[in-house]
Amino acid sequence: MRVISAAPARTASRRTALASARTANLELLGLLACTAVLVLGLSLTYWSRTRDLVNVERDVASGTIVNLREIRSPNDLAPLLTMFDGPAERQAAARALYRAASADTPPLENVGGLARVTMPAAEIRSDRRFVALRARLERRPGLSGVPVLSAPDIAAIKPRVVVRTAPEFRQRFLVGAGWFFGAFWLAHLVRRWRGAVGDPLLLPIVLALSGVGLMSMLTLRDPLRDTIIASTFVGGVVVGVGLLVVASLVDIEASPLRRAVLTPLTLALLLAALLLAFGSGPGSSGVKVNLMGFQPVEAIRLLVVLALAAYFARRLEFLRELSEPPTPARPWLQYVDAPRWRDVRPVIVSMALVLAFFFLQKDLGPALVLSCVFLALYGIARARAVFVGVGFAMLLAGFMAAYAIGFPATVRERVLIWLNPWNSGVPGGDQIAHGLWALATGGAWGSGPGLGVPQVIPEAHTWAWRS
Repeated sequence: MRVISAAPARTASRRTALASARTANLELLGLLACTAVLVLGLSLTYWSRTRDLVNVERDVASGTIVNLREIRSPNDLAPLLTMFDGPAERQAAARALYRAASADTPPLENVGGLARVTMPAAEIRSDRRFVALRARLERRPGLSGVPVLSAPDIAAIKPRVVVRTAPEFRQRFLVGAGWFFGAFWLAHLVRRWRGAVGDPLLLPIVLALSGVGLMSMLTLRDPLRDTIIASTFVGGVVVGVGLLVVASLVDIEASPLRRAVLTPLTLALLLAALLLAFGSGPGSSGVKVNLMGFQPVEAIRLLVVLALAAYFARRLEFLRELSEPPTPARPWLQYVDAPRWRDVRPVIVSMALVLAFFFLQKDLGPALVLSCVFLALYGIARARAVFVGVGFAMLLAGFMAAYAIGFPATVRERVLIWLNPWNSGVPGGDQIAHGLWALATGGAWGSGPGLGVPQVIPEAHTWAWRS
């Protein structure tokens, strides 16, 4: 009888354990380094946003600034409402604002929330003393409820009110930072416990990028007067890290999803159809990016990339080894190394559908990124560079045609912004100009740690979120 030694199996297991431990240790070092840097950055950000809060707290204590969550009667608000000339109208507006500000559910999270306070149109029509409110109603006679404060009114009273105290902001900051760092360190512990072997730099890189976004979120909002969007940001990061851990524990090589093409592509097209049918966009641009509180474009891009990768992996040998044979009708194929039509037809049709969606959605930025990913994956699978260059030329020609005909309008506007960022006549054209001014303000070395002013960039929180 021949005895087979189990030593090779033990050796393989020991090697796997060593590789897992090495990965975990490298990930640990990366997390330690990124955490140290981010703790310093967040501390500087917190200091820059709270260094003047002592003066604000003093003014709140003296009554110069009103804490909307601690008012006791409408009389606390009446002195702020100088936009109303008559005492009766001012008192009525103060009562409406007091009811909203003193409500426990939901608590007032920002001063801008006062813009939602309205008074019944019938009450305004019946009282001749409501001069300013009646003028607003005459401009929009179809309103059933007239806003008590307009946008200029909110801007006028904002410096004289707050919705939280400095200790409350400090507590929210510390809790958010705890959840933020805790999510990444818990993810590391779970991966170490399960012996996950993967890229040890991925989690530290995500931590660093998310930390930059968190610092930007803290900087962009007034700590005592605005919504603390950093809390929402942290919640998204925690969910994202949880999904990252779940995905890292899945053996993709053994999963049937590795070869799935129709499933992710069908989900992407379904999300695209829902977005076109029910989506909405920022402002009046016509771009549809929001669907039921989230932006599915990122999920659509990821699903399409998964479908492309699976298809190219399944057809790799055919794409590399087989080309379209020349025929009497197409003798030029003997000089052009073109792939077989049957190998590329499904993916070209699918990409055409996806690009048509982005064209109808009027947001061609994701289409540009996805087209570049498609060409890169095709170049790797085919191991040829000629058609990749042809694809980029066709992509550039398509964008030039969209610019020439002016449809969709977003393409033409963005090209005009790129050509002349100082032309503020182009809708959204001041975004780049404000960014350049923000960079120029700090010079080559910046304004100093924690002293940046990203608030001057319009909608800066959208860029911080993407980081």
